[in-house]
Amino acid sequence: MLNINEEKWIIVSKDREVIGKGIPRNRYLCRIDDVKDKKRILTYASKAKAESAFIDSWFYSSGKYRPEDMEAIKVNISMQEVQ
Repeated sequence: MLNINEEKWIIVSKDREVIGKGIPRNRYLCRIDDVKDKKRILTYASKAKAESAFIDSWFYSSGKYRPEDMEAIKVNISMQEVQ
């Protein structure tokens, strides 16, 4: 049975309203509560890589959010096989 637990870094706004989604070449800030948005959540191996993504490269549709409004947080990703 498959059981994977990983620690990764993601990008969210400090007010926890938006999250970084998309693919490395097309990054977007999407509302966290938008369940219809099917873009994948961007994950990073380290805090430095995550911070570089929003400080150096930025995102489409960032609107009111600037790099200083964002932060990288560590999350635990769990995957379990369903039988």
